[in-house]
Amino acid sequence: MDGVKLHRCQWQPIISMYLVPNYIGVNSLRRFSMMEEIITKGEADFVSMSRPFIREPFIINKWKRDHDRVPACISCNGCLEWIFKGNSLQCIQEMKKRVEGKGESG
Repeated sequence: MDGVKLHRCQWQPIISMYLVPNYIGVNSLRRFSMMEEIITKGEADFVSMSRPFIREPFIINKWKRDHDRVPACISCNGCLEWIFKGNSLQCIQEMKKRVEGKGESG
């Protein structure tokens, strides 16, 4: 899947036979087509993302226009490091772009 190392649970089909709760796929899900495939194949009942929403809160609307669009999130974890230092939640990459943009125009 385009170089993304996806860890699929080999036990999910067996677990699903004995448990009523739904199975949620998480971790490095970045492409709409990948998430759709996971759901269609029955490998998960739901999929979840978090970091892409930090960088692009409206990514779902962007996917409505272009299913093949790759999110800008590069999974650098800068957002987590930033918040653990007591700062407000934001994408560190977007913050760098804003700072660099101000430096170029000023």
